[in-house]
Amino acid sequence: MTQTKIGHKIIHLERVDSTNNYAANEGKQGKISHGTVILADIQTNGRGQRGNTWQSDPFSNLTMSLYLTPNAIIKQNQHSLNYAVSLALKDVLVKHAENVNIKWPNDLLIGKRKIAGILIENQWGPFGIQSCIVGIGLNLNQEKFEHDLGISLSQATGKHHTPYNIMLAFCHAFQERWDSMESMGADALKKEFDKALWLRGVESTFVDAETLEEFNAILVDTDEFGNLRLQKENGRIESFRNQSIRFKDRMV
Repeated sequence: MTQTKIGHKIIHLERVDSTNNYAANEGKQGKISHGTVILADIQTNGRGQRGNTWQSDPFSNLTMSLYLTPNAIIKQNQHSLNYAVSLALKDVLVKHAENVNIKWPNDLLIGKRKIAGILIENQWGPFGIQSCIVGIGLNLNQEKFEHDLGISLSQATGKHHTPYNIMLAFCHAFQERWDSMESMGADALKKEFDKALWLRGVESTFVDAETLEEFNAILVDTDEFGNLRLQKENGRIESFRNQSIRFKDRMV
């Protein structure tokens, strides 16, 4: 089945609580299809990982959601979608800035500061995943961040960036990543994702989310389930699920 192109339909809202919520509601009613983009100037209740909120100044940043019908690869390996989205965002950012990396599992950094976050929510049916909603928050022109943990593209480049144009660039980049996934499979995306991981090959300090115990390890890559693989000081390589550990470095 031939699917419509990414960004074939763009719904531009001035204000919404959450673009992911809007996409989910429209999808349930059959009003949107694969490749539809929801773009908002003001998002009053944007969500991030671990139930966090995504803070964004009105009219300053890119807040959007992408509605997708999963292909066979995503149905078999949900993490392949995160690989494609993360790499597409990186493709856009490296055209404007240097030192762009992916912070596992789904943030993008410039240097050590967060510029973008991804939230993927799957809608399930009796036969598995029916649709995927990809929420993206990308700091474009914001000037101030809480505790100086974030960075915007304008701060990194000294230039103003139009959210609509960056959205179009992302749609193009993601379409290329989607096509690559369908033609070559998820393995190539995973290898490139792993290569782009922040602190890969560097000994760093991590914190166990349950015990709060700190330990040093070298970030190796991700496993087939999207878990982070770390080599501990005893040489043993272990896999860690999302939210089971965090980086001690709180600069991001």
